[in-house]
Amino acid sequence: MNKVNRYEQAEFYYRFGASLYRIDQNIIAMNYINEAYEIFKTSDNHQRRRTNCLVLMACIQSEAKSFHKASQLFEHTLELSAPYPYMNSLVLRNRGLHEYRQGFYEVAKHSFYDALHTGNQSQTIVGEKTKYNLANIYLKLGDIEKGLLLLNEVEQEFRSCDLNEYIGRCMVTRGLYAFEDINIDLVDKGIEVFDQNNLYFQKGEVTEEVSNRFNDKKAYDQALKFMEISKNTSIEQTYMGIVNI
Repeated sequence: MNKVNRYEQAEFYYRFGASLYRIDQNIIAMNYINEAYEIFKTSDNHQRRRTNCLVLMACIQSEAKSFHKASQLFEHTLELSAPYPYMNSLVLRNRGLHEYRQGFYEVAKHSFYDALHTGNQSQTIVGEKTKYNLANIYLKLGDIEKGLLLLNEVEQEFRSCDLNEYIGRCMVTRGLYAFEDINIDLVDKGIEVFDQNNLYFQKGEVTEEVSNRFNDKKAYDQALKFMEISKNTSIEQTYMGIVNI
């Protein structure tokens, strides 16, 4: 790496860090992304890349439940991405996910709505994912009619694209919120999709939500069962990440 331009070196660090993030190796990913950011921030010609680095760092902090630090990073990236509408929409979407993790559902709903109506996100597959997030929140907050209408729309799109993660998410969301009682068979089928596709981080997040839903219903045995699944999934996630490096 000593013979290459320092910005080419930063690009390597960024791409490698982003790849590690995609396989849930977040601690190592953070080191590489931060190295890239430290180089990119010295150049006025690399504002997009600086923003990309900060968004990934914010997402990693949020997933690690370092919420205060993540919030600061998201606010900074919203300012940096303002000249670039589509990038700004991606920051808004990720901030919505961050707010959702903290239980700020009404706030997250507005972030997802703003993301969908910024740039051309509504015309992309990312926009379909954001619509899913909105559908999930509508259902969670009791707006069943609006939530199901949107969920039916995006689930059809995900199936046509074979987007397995979101097919599984739609099944779990429907099982948790679309019926008077939790449809455990549908929830289990959705979780099975994550298992079949080695989607361990996603399985961990979703099973934590399943646990919380059972807890709300005072079904404490089921809540404990799914919380244990969520915790055990983090071990599988770490193992698979090491194997895939």
